[in-house]
Amino acid sequence: MRYIIKRLLTMIPMLLGISLISYCLMNLAPGDAATMYLNPEELKNPVSIEAVREKLQLDKPVMVRYVAWLKEVLRGNWGYSYLSRQPVIKEIGARITPTIQLSITALLLEMLLGVGLGVYCAKHQYKISDHALSLFAFVGMSMPSFWFGILLILFFTLQLGWLPSMGLVTVGLKGSWHVILLDRLRHMIMPAIALSFAGIGSWMRYQRASFLDVMEQDYIRTARSKGLKESVITWRHTFRNSCIPVVTMLGGSLPGLVSGSFVIENMFGIPGLGRYGTMAVLNRDYPVIMAVTLFSSILVMAGMLLSDLLYVLVDPRIQY
Repeated sequence: MRYIIKRLLTMIPMLLGISLISYCLMNLAPGDAATMYLNPEELKNPVSIEAVREKLQLDKPVMVRYVAWLKEVLRGNWGYSYLSRQPVIKEIGARITPTIQLSITALLLEMLLGVGLGVYCAKHQYKISDHALSLFAFVGMSMPSFWFGILLILFFTLQLGWLPSMGLVTVGLKGSWHVILLDRLRHMIMPAIALSFAGIGSWMRYQRASFLDVMEQDYIRTARSKGLKESVITWRHTFRNSCIPVVTMLGGSLPGLVSGSFVIENMFGIPGLGRYGTMAVLNRDYPVIMAVTLFSSILVMAGMLLSDLLYVLVDPRIQY
């Protein structure tokens, strides 16, 4: 418990550093957020633009605005969107659930398929199936997620018509809860596969290498000499110890999933945090950009903390 509290406390300076760097970089980008408040006729009037800049405090130095923004955030006020004029925290709350659902689904696919295929390749080392799956892994690791997403849409939506390519639910769909759940799962299949495809290859290669390394250890030879069944040696001794290095990938996978969701959510029309953040960047919606950046950072840090805690479950010898 002390370790968890200590890790949570270390997140505070990290978030402060992320917020400061993000705020400075955001203000270095070209364009003026004040133009989002004005119609085309008012944009011709410099007085109107200056009035909006003064109202939004955009005429003050960057560090002065950052300190003022930070004080409001510590009070629970994340500001209002320049575009929708709605509270940022309210809009984030409405969009964070689809992003979490997509990220968790993609992460489960990466872990289950990647680890399972990695064990299979290690047990069938240098056979045709091992070479074929290794080729699949390298193709997945080298293919951009947006390109693979386009291929999925072309095949499963345009050619076969099996899966929907936009949104989370079918517009106007009515029925029982299991009908709505099934429809939501159908909408989630292609985005989750596109987001996890590269990760499956990485997890598979790591698991294969780790499993082969553990199989060469002395205690595995001892277990075989005692006459234990191969299935017992594989799952009780080899698999659990081979997962120790792979658990490290859990913390490293989350940043890729969160950043990848920005592309995938826009491609498949998912109203999540990634799509919301992309629109905020295009529209220079500063309060929204900062909120999305911090919430994404919190998700990544929480995943890395979970990765560290899983070490204890995989290897009881590790203590914090």
